[in-house]
Amino acid sequence: MEELYLLVEDSELFGRQIKKKIEEELHRDVVWVKTLADTKYILSDNKYKFTAALLDYILPDSSHGEHVDLVLGKGIPTIVFTGDITGELRNNIWKKKVADYLLKDDPKCIDNIISSVLRLEKNREIIILIVDDSELFRKVISELLYSQQYRVLTAKNAVEAMPILNKYEDIKVIISDYNMPILNGVEFCRAVRKKWSRETKGFIGISSAGDGRMAADFIKSGADDFIVKQNFVNEELYHRLNKCIESIDLIQAAKKVAITDFLTGLPNRRYFFDVGEKLLASSKRDNIILTCAMIDIDFFKKVNDTYGHDVGDIVLIEIAEILKKTFRDSDIVARMGGEEFAVMTVNLNPENLTEKFEGLREEIEKTKISYDIKEPEISVTVSTGISSEKLQTVDDLLKKADELLYEAKETGRNKIVMK
Repeated sequence: MEELYLLVEDSELFGRQIKKKIEEELHRDVVWVKTLADTKYILSDNKYKFTAALLDYILPDSSHGEHVDLVLGKGIPTIVFTGDITGELRNNIWKKKVADYLLKDDPKCIDNIISSVLRLEKNREIIILIVDDSELFRKVISELLYSQQYRVLTAKNAVEAMPILNKYEDIKVIISDYNMPILNGVEFCRAVRKKWSRETKGFIGISSAGDGRMAADFIKSGADDFIVKQNFVNEELYHRLNKCIESIDLIQAAKKVAITDFLTGLPNRRYFFDVGEKLLASSKRDNIILTCAMIDIDFFKKVNDTYGHDVGDIVLIEIAEILKKTFRDSDIVARMGGEEFAVMTVNLNPENLTEKFEGLREEIEKTKISYDIKEPEISVTVSTGISSEKLQTVDDLLKKADELLYEAKETGRNKIVMK
């Protein structure tokens, strides 16, 4: 669905800046109006389906945020900006359950608006699980999270929550009360951490009877944060939740960098061994057929010497793209270093195996690689060694496939050797 944003701002300069920034940087279409009357008109037109709204809090014909109520009443996630903020105004804004508010006199206001819009878009993919035996509290927190575009699941207690966690593996954060029947929040947190680490799920403890000791119990049991029910305001919940999600994202991004080849985007040697050992263990236990292949670009040194390393990199990227398209998600495809790639396939019979790798060889051979509009295209071939022997380690599998690759090189190249 096309992303369409409603902008309500009476300042010509500020409105033009926001509209331009969103359209140029986010490639989103913006409908810009300047008054409450125009807002009413545009919302009555059924041809517009707005993804989110960006609203100045005070307009010439709307001095108390009447247009904010109008937009929120249409179920549109709303970000508010204002030139000044008092304690009373701040409370009024949050009572309306807006997604965010920003100060117009902040030099970074427009950048902050862009960040807030991006966060809303990202939140649509994030699932939060609320665990509390109070139906009222579950409802209140759910409504706050919906205003931020989060997807929300709820459970009455830890026993009800565990099957939900098992079913929805992509739940990112759990918000759990302390006082619950069967298992309290701290005990539930320990149970969660036995199966899911901080790398995959955040945990925020919450209680109406919170104190320093309870907060420490939660944190020591694996929680990322703790909130006292009576004291928190909407902003605090959003801030703590955002920090929790950012922490998970940073850990996962660092982990991805560690297991990804920077040039081709394929998994690297480390990933191949880590996941390969798990697949090998499963194959021994469940009688899964594993096949290991080593693939090497023929005469790659000549490519580098003739055309330069930049062209060599283009060739590697092109071969990596063909490999990604050829194999399934259940297979492992990795760059092992230099011009060598490795593949581990699952449950391919010999006939399909030959067809798959022969098709790969032919696809690479016929591919014309462009590297300069003034120069002719080039092409390369690959040699492949394939082993389906039942061996003890991934290293053994790779060595056997490498021996067969050497045989393919020695007997003519641009071929597969399989045993």
